[in-house]
Amino acid sequence: ESIPIVGDAIRGANRKAVEDFNRAAYNRALEPIGESAGKDFPVGHGGIELLQAKLGDAYSQVLGKIKRVDLDDAFQADLGKIGGMVQQLPDDVQKQFVNIVKANIGNRMTPAGTMSADTMKIAESELGRAAKGYRGSQEFDKQQLGDAIGEVQAALRSAVGRSAPEFADEL
Repeated sequence: ESIPIVGDAIRGANRKAVEDFNRAAYNRALEPIGESAGKDFPVGHGGIELLQAKLGDAYSQVLGKIKRVDLDDAFQADLGKIGGMVQQLPDDVQKQFVNIVKANIGNRMTPAGTMSADTMKIAESELGRAAKGYRGSQEFDKQQLGDAIGEVQAALRSAVGRSAPEFADEL
């Protein structure tokens, strides 16, 4: 790359290879929603933002078809198993877990054990944000907390699939 003239060609080929790789990854992510990343699809941060927007829009469209999410016995059983994972962690971390689940699930569900799809989306997003944050911690206990919160998020997603099985594949 440091050779005059030839170096420019090599750098250009490397850049094109990276862009082609990124677009291939974008296409893999977009395929389930019937979209694709053509040559004009941006790469890098702009491409990731556009990809997130397209996937988010598709997810919202499917959620718009779902009336409610039943937090059924299977969901409650999943929470019990996840709670068992957390029991091995220090008391303060266990309390954080309980508070996060209460704020995102307990305080948002109806007395009948349901959530609207919009409420579920907010809860699912908040759980994902918290899981990501704790997983990035330097402390092992907090990383484990992040994993447990991620499991709650996955259990919530599974409950959505059981509540509206006709849309499970789209979700």
